[in-house]
Amino acid sequence: MRVVGENILMRTLGGVVVVSLLALGLGAPSANAGNGASTLGDQQSGSAADSGESLGDDAGGIPDASGVDGGADTPTTASPLPVAASLQKRVSESTGSATASAKTLRSYLKSRDKVRAKKRKTYRVTPSTKPTKKGYKNTNYRKSKGYNKYTKHYYMLRSYLERIEKNGGGVLVLKKGVYLVPGALYVPKNTTIRLEKGAVVRKTRVTHTAKVKVSNALFQTIRPSKGLKNGKSAKYRYSGYKGEKNITITGKPGSVIDLNNIAWAHGIVIGHAQRVTVKGISFIRANRAHYIELDASKQVVIDSNSFGPVGKDTCRCKEAVNLDTPDRIIGGFPFAWSAQDKTANDTVVVTRNGFNGTEVGVGTHNFSANKVGSSYVQIYHRRITVSGNTFTNIKGRYAVHVMQWDKATVANNTVDKVVQTSGIERGIVVDGSRDLLISKNVIMNVPRAIELRVTTTGANALFYGYSVNYVSEIDFSSWQTNIISKVDESFIRWATGVPGEDLKRRIAIPCVKSCGVPAKYKYVQTYIIPEPEPTPEPGGGTGGDAGAGTDTGTGSGGDTGGATGTSDGGSQ
Repeated sequence: MRVVGENILMRTLGGVVVVSLLALGLGAPSANAGNGASTLGDQQSGSAADSGESLGDDAGGIPDASGVDGGADTPTTASPLPVAASLQKRVSESTGSATASAKTLRSYLKSRDKVRAKKRKTYRVTPSTKPTKKGYKNTNYRKSKGYNKYTKHYYMLRSYLERIEKNGGGVLVLKKGVYLVPGALYVPKNTTIRLEKGAVVRKTRVTHTAKVKVSNALFQTIRPSKGLKNGKSAKYRYSGYKGEKNITITGKPGSVIDLNNIAWAHGIVIGHAQRVTVKGISFIRANRAHYIELDASKQVVIDSNSFGPVGKDTCRCKEAVNLDTPDRIIGGFPFAWSAQDKTANDTVVVTRNGFNGTEVGVGTHNFSANKVGSSYVQIYHRRITVSGNTFTNIKGRYAVHVMQWDKATVANNTVDKVVQTSGIERGIVVDGSRDLLISKNVIMNVPRAIELRVTTTGANALFYGYSVNYVSEIDFSSWQTNIISKVDESFIRWATGVPGEDLKRRIAIPCVKSCGVPAKYKYVQTYIIPEPEPTPEPGGGTGGDAGAGTDTGTGSGGDTGGATGTSDGGSQ
């Protein structure tokens, strides 16, 4: 390992390389520095820490005792760490490479969509269009006992998606108007859904009939012939990345997916899918749920959408775009058509979106692990890129929440205001990572800019262990490329040990205006690279539960652990 700076003291502690940063101008230790330890973070004196809240609905009250050091010691302060020119170049090259890869994937999926559109039939509908009779089993839905003014749009859209499945693919264009949808719309492979200007797809719960089963999610990536079976046997469930492929849901300016302030309603659920694009849509009025739920999927692009204000949730942790794993224990994806096989996401691009008034913009709030022998090996989402997005007036704990991401990039984003309620809100928080580049972000009007923590995934899965951040030299150097202003703390908090065994590390980063408290050090500041364990491949492992999800109720489920999960089975 090459270390920034000169006259570096190196030693090994339990397989962990420890490099003193005293030579880097990061301050001297106090008299009791040598053997000091603290909790995960040090409790903020006189502040309302959010230790009573959970990271996720099912997290069981994960403590967050990471406030500003209120100790009586006289700490030293430090300036931002100078980065060698060679490392600056490597950070720029890595950031550019990640951005270029994201652009390449966007272009690739766009070109595939154009080719498919030329080969497949296009259906154009309005709110007054009647259901086609050439859908699933050639059913005439107009004669169904459930067909009425509250369900007619649902039946119409469902019938055309069934017809597209029978044809092996197609394009469904929704023209201007409001479409009221109480039930689930299942999207098959090779499908493009286009919302024209003025097209509004609105979630409802009113049916005035028992024949239509109300769902918590509007669009779901599973073909109708399987989705309508409600996962009643394994052959109707998806696992791994073996679900639908080649799906695009796109909109022109003025197109809207409206969740109508309905509790636990999701806009788009993407699971076990490959090559999916969501682009150009305005998402509005979520309430205690995610606009987009993304699990067990590969090559997904979420591009140029806007995500509007949401209803308040007690955990303040609901991501507009949520990356999760189908895992019965944590309840991350309790849909009946999904095997609970703990498949992670691989190759996801979230770019050029606007997040305004959401609780969290993009992120993960639970993680999974597979049992290997007598222990558990944690699973990582891989190749996640969050770039070129704007986060404003964020109402939750943070704009971006990284949890168990590998080979990921968070770059060139702008975070402007995370609403302060407890004084420890962050722009970017990281709870477990490998090869994570955090570079060239602009972060302002937030108590804390960036924080790396060690945590668990909640009371139901404490045996999964702690998430740990494996920070390489280039990862460490990338922190200095971020620009912060109007913050309470002009440094990064970096926890490297489990609660009770962590030294207090504060890494100063460039601050240009209203910089608040400078980095203060009670203990020797160190640059630590833990020896990483082997990274498991994403997908189901020996510890996975391959059963179906548990979304059989109609209660306030979402991703709350499955017992009161969403009602997203087949609509009859």
